[in-house]
Amino acid sequence: ESMTFAHGVMRDCDCDECGLEPVPPDVREAIRKHKRAKLMSVVEITRQERSLVARDGGLSIWHLKYPVGAEPMVEYGDSHRIVLVDKIPSSAGVKKIGTGIVGSSAEEKGRQWVEWEKGRAYLIPSNGGKAVGWVAVAKEEDTKVSSSGDRNGARDPVEVYMLKAASDALKESDEANELQSWAQQIRAIFKEELKSLDESSSSREDSYSMNVDRVPMLLEQVKMLTSAKLASRSTLL
Repeated sequence: ESMTFAHGVMRDCDCDECGLEPVPPDVREAIRKHKRAKLMSVVEITRQERSLVARDGGLSIWHLKYPVGAEPMVEYGDSHRIVLVDKIPSSAGVKKIGTGIVGSSAEEKGRQWVEWEKGRAYLIPSNGGKAVGWVAVAKEEDTKVSSSGDRNGARDPVEVYMLKAASDALKESDEANELQSWAQQIRAIFKEELKSLDESSSSREDSYSMNVDRVPMLLEQVKMLTSAKLASRSTLL
């Protein structure tokens, strides 16, 4: 039979068939658990992922995944960064966080698109320690649901490799000659790119697209380091 609902009566179950008597504690607890389980099955919490690939002398490489809709991991811009874009679904784009408290209405309204493209690299100079972060966002024009129930690949995360260089790591010192080979190469790239930026009329307040010719080799090197780290982990296990 169908169930009708009464209004204005405070009790755990809203159907008329349960009557107006208080619901027994064990039944009430069962209802509560059922409602909670149903809610958890509907709400899928996604988080951004960040893993360290390599680090040496103030230089580091990170692998990041930005699922669509996940809240940003906030960092601070003390270091210079180079973003290598490895994967970006056609149905998604990337925005940088706005100013203010992350997650607030003002901050979310202030988020701006960044023109990241797969297979490209972008130099992001240090901003002196201000908060930085990025989020993957589904493009409005690509919201048709496919037969599999997915939104044209919108659930696939944006994946990037983030190269970081502390300002002190780029200064001339005896320690710089003792860096691992990958760190020496990345250090040289940072110095070259920052020098080119300073010689141009551009400011250091945004991200800048790097020479596309050097990206494939740099991306391949970073992926080799990532594979080597995963292999060493599996050996330890």
